[in-house]
Amino acid sequence: MCHFMIPARLRLVVRIQHGGSLAIPATSGEYGTLPVGRHQATLEEIYEHFVENAPFRERRELIYDALRLYAKIVVTEFGHATLWIDGGFVTHKTWPPNDTDVVTVVPQAEYANMCSSTDCLRYLTLQGVMVAQPETFAPVKRIQPMGGLIDSFVVPDDPIFTAVWDHRWSRVSDQYKNLLPEDVRKGYLEVKL
Repeated sequence: MCHFMIPARLRLVVRIQHGGSLAIPATSGEYGTLPVGRHQATLEEIYEHFVENAPFRERRELIYDALRLYAKIVVTEFGHATLWIDGGFVTHKTWPPNDTDVVTVVPQAEYANMCSSTDCLRYLTLQGVMVAQPETFAPVKRIQPMGGLIDSFVVPDDPIFTAVWDHRWSRVSDQYKNLLPEDVRKGYLEVKL
């Protein structure tokens, strides 16, 4: 039997159990992004690739802990769902990530049941809201779940909605959050819960 070590950033892992899947591909380019496409991953693979073997580990640990807890909450609430994970967290950029961007894709029936009430709001990034308590009545640009570590959206598994997010998650932003030209594309991750 031959044993040798391959650096984690170059490693291609094939999972045999549970039907098999390929590990996260290497990041590349000026912005350290994934190749174009939606890449299957587990939370454990995300930890290895984007926390253990990525720059700014301390910040990434915090974001990952929030992501893992968010995934647990989603499973408790929806039974099962798929997370599309994007943003600076799933890159190897030269600056630290602020948060991770997550679209939670849920079956249409569960979406209709859950998101027909305000209960769904706790899983979402809220934008342009007015705050009544404390009595500032000031507009708030954004309120994100998990102490701002998750930028989150919930959508039904309807192709009309998922196509919009697939397009959006494939776009690349610079350090100042400016979108790069349409022909500059990247990939993102999919975790089935």
